[in-house]
Amino acid sequence: EEDISAVKEQIRSEYLKERGVTKVDVTMIKVDPTKLTGFAVVEQLGFKMTKTCEANLASNGQNYIWRCN
Repeated sequence: EEDISAVKEQIRSEYLKERGVTKVDVTMIKVDPTKLTGFAVVEQLGFKMTKTCEANLASNGQNYIWRCN
């Protein structure tokens, strides 16, 4: 869906701003109408790190607020 693609691109873009990050693969699925969950595989300085991610629909009903750990 369009909203999932937008969140994935936001996460990818944000991580690519960090120094040494060369690749970011993001997987997200919709678990209910207001929540997405998934993970990001970040390649930085030759190492791969997997971060769990979740996104919740903001109160405006149009944007997702996401967080990866």
